[in-house]
Amino acid sequence: MRYLTLLILAVFLASCAVFKPTAKITPKAPSEAEIAAKVDSLIGEGLILFGNGKDSLALLKWRQVLKLNPKVPEAHNYIGVVLKKENHLEQALNEFQKAIQLDSTYYQAWNNAGYTLFLLNRFPEAKKYLQKALELNPQFDRAKDNLRLVNEIMSGKLNWKVFSMTEELDMDPNAVEQIKGYEKVLKMDSSYAKAHNNLAVIYYYEGKPDSAFKHLRLALHYKKDYPEAINNLGYLYKQQGKYDLAIRLFFKALNLKPRYIDALNNLGETYILKGETENARRVFNTVLELQPDNAVAKKMLALINPQK
Repeated sequence: MRYLTLLILAVFLASCAVFKPTAKITPKAPSEAEIAAKVDSLIGEGLILFGNGKDSLALLKWRQVLKLNPKVPEAHNYIGVVLKKENHLEQALNEFQKAIQLDSTYYQAWNNAGYTLFLLNRFPEAKKYLQKALELNPQFDRAKDNLRLVNEIMSGKLNWKVFSMTEELDMDPNAVEQIKGYEKVLKMDSSYAKAHNNLAVIYYYEGKPDSAFKHLRLALHYKKDYPEAINNLGYLYKQQGKYDLAIRLFFKALNLKPRYIDALNNLGETYILKGETENARRVFNTVLELQPDNAVAKKMLALINPQK
C-alpha cells in the first residue's frame, strides 16, 4: 500500500512538471510604419496642447517623439519654441540647430534660430540665419519681419532697450502696468510704432476707443506700411459699423502681408456683417487652405452653412 501511494505521488509530481512557467514571449518590435504613425500622432497631440497653453505637456509629447526617433526635425524645432518661450535661449538655439542639421531646408527652424540669436544679441549671425530662411521661402512673412528688426537694431534705427522693454510688456497680463510701461517706452522713443500699436490694443479692450484710434494713427504716422496697425484700425472701424472703410483697410494689410490670417478673418467677418455671404465664404475657405485648423474660420463657415 505504501508502495502504491509513493507511486501515485511520483506520477502526480511528474504530471506537475507540465505546468512549469513558459518562456517569456518577446514583444514584436514595432514596424517603421507603426513608429512613423506614432510620431505623427505625438507631434499633433503636442501642437494641440501647445495651442491650448499647456506647454509642459506639449514638451513631454515631443520628447517622446525623440525617444522613438531622434531624427525628427519637427520635434527639435517645437521643443526649441517652448524653450525660447521659457527664456532658455541657448538650449532653444541648440534644438533649432539640431532641426536644421536634420533638414537643411527647414526654413521655420532657420527663422527660429535667427530670432533666438537676435535675442542673444548675436546680430550678424541672426541676419545670416534669417536670410537663409528667406532664401528657402521668400514669402515667409515672419522671417521678413525678423530680418527687418535685426537691420533696424544694427543700423541704430531702433534702440535695443526700447525693443526689449516692449517685448517684456507683451507678456505682462496686467493692463494697467502695460499702459504705464508703454508710456515709459514712448517717452524714450516716441516714434516706435509697435509700442503705439500695442498700446492702442490695450486701450481698446479697456474701453477707451478714442485713445486706441489716437495711437493707431500715430503708429501709422511713424510706419505707414505697418500691416498689424492697419488691420487693427480696420477692426475699430468694423466695430463702428463702417464696413466699407474697414474692408479697404483689411485689403491694404493683406497687400502688405498676403497670408495674414487675422486680417483675412476680420475681412470675412465684415463681409458677413455687410450681408455679403459669398464673399465671406470665399475668404474663410482661403483661411482654411492656409491654416486648416483655424477655429474662427471653421466657426464662421458653420454659421454661413448651417447643417440641415
